[in-house]
Amino acid sequence: MAADYYQILGVDRTATADQIKKAYRTLAKKYHPDSNPNDKTAEAKFKEIQAAYDVLGDSEKRAVYDRIGHEAYVATGGQGFPAGSWVGGRGPRGAETVNIDFDFRDLFQGANGARGWKSSVVGGGGIFEELFSSFKGGGRGGAATASHRHATKPADQEIHLKLPFLVAVRGGPHTFEVPGPGGFPEPMRFDFPPGAKTGDKLRLKGKGVQAHGGVRGDLVLILEVEPHPQFTRPGDGRDLQVEAPITFGEAVNGTRIDVPTLDGPKPLTIPPGVSSGQKLRIKGKGVPAWRDRPAGDLLVAVKIVLPKNLDDRARELAREFDERYPLNPREGWITSA
Repeated sequence: MAADYYQILGVDRTATADQIKKAYRTLAKKYHPDSNPNDKTAEAKFKEIQAAYDVLGDSEKRAVYDRIGHEAYVATGGQGFPAGSWVGGRGPRGAETVNIDFDFRDLFQGANGARGWKSSVVGGGGIFEELFSSFKGGGRGGAATASHRHATKPADQEIHLKLPFLVAVRGGPHTFEVPGPGGFPEPMRFDFPPGAKTGDKLRLKGKGVQAHGGVRGDLVLILEVEPHPQFTRPGDGRDLQVEAPITFGEAVNGTRIDVPTLDGPKPLTIPPGVSSGQKLRIKGKGVPAWRDRPAGDLLVAVKIVLPKNLDDRARELAREFDERYPLNPREGWITSA
């Protein structure tokens, strides 16, 4: 089995483009045939280094390599996708697998790693911007066939796609249905990146309404992230928020509780004297990191919960508490216009 391209260049998978280029130049100089005449081992090593840099030095090829693995550029002779997983292939249970890696506008500027599809970027698409692909056949770069070259292309078809909250936040594969030919549902599988949000648009080329002449328009999926019973996303950013109910006594004295996170319960210290609505932060427990986007944080909003069945003694103690620690929390709350 061939070595991993990152291992060949001696860099981490999180290495920057400059780090990859520097490692390549150092190794290429060391093993270049001109520096090692008649050395077959050095020559083979140089070719291996060159093959690794051809992929990792190209942001789009690297994206495919990171998504699919080493076989993406080995089993197919550098075409970019292993057999059975190229655009227009069929995934599990007959679902059409859109196995295209994608990125934000500054990272995803079109891909040339596989025949039969291409991508382009326009504004307004959120995390996805645009994803173009041609399905089944198609010429180089997804060009129309000769019989369809002069056919009228219909307007884009837009549909709303409900995406489970945890899929949107964590990322990963999700199977859904889109309108197919004749109005029948067509299953499709897509690998979403971490941090998709409501309003993001995903464009599928050639999967929309069919016009006269057999040409199909584009299908634009507008994401609607479903709510979660515990987590919210303030401002649809990379932070998550969860509410932590505590008792009055815990608020006064402080306590240690377990807080739900995407990775399971994590302990959190509640400081003494915390107020209801105050937010505590757990670093790195929000939306997971992706490419050059750092992980978000988890904001824990404290909520003081009081018992409903308070008796006279409890009320008397509350009055004594207010008298002992006088406070006007509404000071400056109402001001004249």
